[in-house]
Amino acid sequence: MKKVYSWKYKTRNGVQIGVVNRFESKVDNIKSSKQIVPCFNKDSQGNFKPGIPESINENRPLYGLDTIKDNKTIYIVEGEKCAQALTSAFGYACLTTIGGSKNARKTKYTELSGINECIIIPDKDKCGYDYSSDIYRMVKNACPNCNFSLVQLEGLPEKGDFCDWVQARISKQWDEFQPLNEVLSEDERLTLKYQFDKEVEESIGKIPPEWNIRTGSNGLKCISLSDFVRLDIPKAKDLLSPWLTEQSSTMIYANRGVGKTFFSLNCAYALASGKGFLKYESEQKTPVIYLDGEMQAPLMIDRLNGISGGNVDGVPIHIVTPDLQGDKGVPDISTAEGQAEIDEMIEEVGAKVIFVDNLSTLSRSGQENDSDSWNPIQTWA
Repeated sequence: MKKVYSWKYKTRNGVQIGVVNRFESKVDNIKSSKQIVPCFNKDSQGNFKPGIPESINENRPLYGLDTIKDNKTIYIVEGEKCAQALTSAFGYACLTTIGGSKNARKTKYTELSGINECIIIPDKDKCGYDYSSDIYRMVKNACPNCNFSLVQLEGLPEKGDFCDWVQARISKQWDEFQPLNEVLSEDERLTLKYQFDKEVEESIGKIPPEWNIRTGSNGLKCISLSDFVRLDIPKAKDLLSPWLTEQSSTMIYANRGVGKTFFSLNCAYALASGKGFLKYESEQKTPVIYLDGEMQAPLMIDRLNGISGGNVDGVPIHIVTPDLQGDKGVPDISTAEGQAEIDEMIEEVGAKVIFVDNLSTLSRSGQENDSDSWNPIQTWA
């Protein structure tokens, strides 16, 4: 492999502390592989040898600290190549970390103290988004009073980065390792800077609210009101509009003999057939499992035939009823073993709505009106 470029790592006041070398191999002038080699082991002659000392391996230096100016605004990108390109094109302070998208958390950020504004520019892929999220959290810990923004550059291809953005906007072929102030004329750089500044101004945005979720030592999460209302959480989908939605738990209650089971069977058929019931609308077929705890199978068959008019082929309702179980009976939903049996069958038939008819016959452990007895069922539900 041949070394194609070296990036010098320096302190904020310009003292070199290491170098990262990039090696590439080519077949028929086409790059076939690359290798990034950090060199932060300094020998007695002052030369940097490959490797990162154990003393700094979990506290690695940032690249680009020496570019920070008095205005205290920094850009952060993924990779030394892009950081150098942005700085050489516009003179802006731009930083990155050693070792790509998975090592943001192994980096030292205390030298960013005093920074007023941090603009994060991610690569266009999941790794780039995750890297930017880690960068935000780490920099925020070091600079709690800093203002943060996330900028998504326009027109990037999948996995594209700042260098791809530049190449799409200049007329000459550019070796991405060559500083742009050596490639472009002053007028060309000013034109590119105008385009970049305009895109940044137009696309600069708040940090995604999910990045501000706080997590406790045992995993408990919370979020501020201003971020909570910005979370992009899809609204629960209507299944039997307007009252039955995804992710909901609903109890049907009435006096004995009024028709709770008849009503429930009609709702189950409406969901599974996509035909609706009364004033309730069902937009599509929804797989249902109906857990029956006491009705005789012949009576249930008569009711379902009456409800469906005999149109049962292809209607995704699956029935669990005592007459199918022999002496074993229907599982007890108040026990972990019973819940596991039912969960297995729900998974097996792909049910999206589960009818439990009724609680009294299907939960046979504990006291019916005792809150502690209800907890296992509530958790399962």
